[in-house]
Amino acid sequence: MGATKRCRTPRRTQYTRFSEIRAMIIEKSCNQLKTPTEIAQEFGNIPRPTISGIIKRYERTRSIDYENSANSRIRVLKDHHRQFIVNAVDENNSISINELRQSLLSRFDDIQNLRISTLCSFIKNIERITIHRTTPPVEDEIRNDPATLKKRKEFAMSFQFDEGISSYIKNCVFIDKAAFNVTMIKGRAACPSAKVDQPAFLESRTKRAMYITILFALSSTEGVESYHVDVGKDGSDIATDKVVFKEFVQKLANKLDRQRTRPYYFVMTNTKIQQNPAGLCTWWREQNIKHKLKPFPPFSPFLNPVQECFSNLTHYAKKNPLEGEETLELRLQAACSTITRKDCEAWIKHATSSLGKYT
Repeated sequence: MGATKRCRTPRRTQYTRFSEIRAMIIEKSCNQLKTPTEIAQEFGNIPRPTISGIIKRYERTRSIDYENSANSRIRVLKDHHRQFIVNAVDENNSISINELRQSLLSRFDDIQNLRISTLCSFIKNIERITIHRTTPPVEDEIRNDPATLKKRKEFAMSFQFDEGISSYIKNCVFIDKAAFNVTMIKGRAACPSAKVDQPAFLESRTKRAMYITILFALSSTEGVESYHVDVGKDGSDIATDKVVFKEFVQKLANKLDRQRTRPYYFVMTNTKIQQNPAGLCTWWREQNIKHKLKPFPPFSPFLNPVQECFSNLTHYAKKNPLEGEETLELRLQAACSTITRKDCEAWIKHATSSLGKYT
């Protein structure tokens, strides 16, 4: 793995917030007739675009005082705009940010342009209003499409022939996979001791980081049935994914045959790779496996308890930087060992509560 040193300055703008520094920049530009590039070379630690911005602001306002650009954007909206926003939300509490922006632009002549980010920042300071991110309409329509709802109902009713919804808890092994990347781990830059004014350096990769795929199987009987951490180059080798997934499911089926007598449902996502990976269904029939393969209905991640497990693993992997010789593969293996049977039962019961709506 190649690595290079990248300069990370804690706050680049801290040098230009002082009036003395800004006055020196203006003096070199106006009196000495130096270009922003020449001034940046003299200072060394101030980027040329920052110097150009200071000069342009001085030419426009004749002021060298520092002004927070974020605060200046928020001041585009005043108290009378605030009252208009409150009234608009009271009349329609499901109004979107874009609709509110258009209403402000059409109602007030003193607002020439208004960014969505500016409006969101302003609304966050209004105690009575909360912003929520909504599901995209197209995806929401597909998720609640009658055909999708019918497939969910058929999936739920298929367990009625066994022990009802309780079979979803007792007789199912849930299998899924997810990809992780080492760049998801937060970095840590080391600043030279007793040199606060110097920037910290952080080693970063010169090439794209390797993907790590984790296959996970859980049940309420055993908790963590099995997991496999596989190191790949870029996560795009579908043929390899099929073979690895097939071997993982085969080993799990053989393990359950040796240890337990009753058949289980092997419930997995309905992607093509996992429905029939490298002839898994053919092998299943030839070996006369007593367990049954059952895919999840489409657009139904809330029925998959492994998704909550992956969320837990992601949090464990991301919370601290990698230390010493530790790798993401070792970090994920350690994270898998922290999953308990009680955790798995809770995730499965949570998914079962959603399944009960379709019986």
